[in-house]
Amino acid sequence: MTESLKRGKGVMGMCTKKSCAFVVIAVLYGLVYLTVVIDKNSVWENILSPIGSFMAFCYLIETYLTHLGKKKKMQQLWLILALGCFFWTISDVFWGIYALFFGLTPSNSVW
Repeated sequence: MTESLKRGKGVMGMCTKKSCAFVVIAVLYGLVYLTVVIDKNSVWENILSPIGSFMAFCYLIETYLTHLGKKKKMQQLWLILALGCFFWTISDVFWGIYALFFGLTPSNSVW
């Protein structure tokens, strides 16, 4: 068994099963979301948008956790990016609630 396989990096630097599965799910999600946006289906846009930002949050948290015990600045960078995605997810959820349940367009209700 090679050293890269022992460290979980896959064959010849390729992705592991876990990261490959995440990439496949992210690509499928992207294709579905692209189809929904092209179709201009706002109901599905409001449902799928928080899912995408939550996937980004999960990926950034995983990256943050892999950098624990390494450079402090890199830890802080990944944590700040993850928190940004988390708050974006929360705002997307509220946007969807306003649009789907109250029939309001949040961008028009602010001004």
